[in-house]
This record gives sequence, C-alpha cells and structure tokens, in this order.
Amino acid sequence: MIIGLLPGSFNPIHNGHLYIALELVRKKIVDQTWLIPTPLNPFKIGAGDLLPYPLRAYMCWLATMNMDKIHTCNIEGTLPRPSFTAVS
Repeated sequence: MIIGLLPGSFNPIHNGHLYIALELVRKKIVDQTWLIPTPLNPFKIGAGDLLPYPLRAYMCWLATMNMDKIHTCNIEGTLPRPSFTAVS
C-alpha cells in the first residue's frame, strides 16, 4: 500500500486541501492520503494567528471522517515543538 502524507497547518482545513488529497487517490498516485496537522510549523513561529492544535486536528478529522481513503494522523501532536518531519 502506498500512503501519501500531506502535512500542513490546516488553519483551517479547506476544500483545496481535500482536493489535493482526493486527486492523489483518484489519479492512483497513492492508495490513501493522510493529512498530518502540524502543532507549530517551524516556518510560522510567531505568526500569532494559528488556531490551537487540538481544534485544527479535530477539524481535519471531521473533514475526513466519512472518506474511505483520506485520513487524519495526529503523530505530530505527540512530538516536541517545533517538529521537523522528514519523509523518504
């Protein structure tokens, strides 16, 4: 199974995020897409307008809860902040 990871602030999640996630699956680039909300994006430190992480993660979960191949992963919420995720 090929899983596509789509990290982001999702402040808030919107149709553009979902479109990207769905297109990856629809075009058979991946079997599933996981949205990964970041608690504190290291490139946006001091932005001041970031909604609390639990709210953004919950909004992602709500937006994907009825989708078979799009999921929300909260792994970033368990890491020290700021976190830098590397994907290979």
